Amino acid sequence: MCSRRDAKEFDEVMVFFWFLFTAVGLVQETLNWRWIQWIAMCISGAFTVWEIAYGAQETRGSILLMRRAKRLRKETGDPRYRVGFDSPNVKQLVWISCTRPIRMAFIARYNALLSLRTSGFCHI
Repeated sequence: MCSRRDAKEFDEVMVFFWFLFTAVGLVQETLNWRWIQWIAMCISGAFTVWEIAYGAQETRGSILLMRRAKRLRKETGDPRYRVGFDSPNVKQLVWISCTRPIRMAFIARYNALLSLRTSGFCHI
């Protein structure tokens, strides 16, 4: 069961999106498709800049562990805080970045079929 507060918040969100979609519909009816593309690009660019500036945080576990070990070494002065792996050099990173998509195409059949479908080779 949801409380009255939850229902009120849900109603507020629904009203907001109703107004938003109504505004988008009016914009689509009155403007040219080129203007709509430009507006969408500007909004997307604004969100991208905001995400890079404020929202993007590292989520990769190995990087977080390396940062934590570095911080603990600095705080405690104890050199025993180490990560069990070394950070890869540029050559290894380029090799991994080039071979991983090829391996994924052969290992995960769904990815390969979806790639063929979206590229236009497979007309289903």
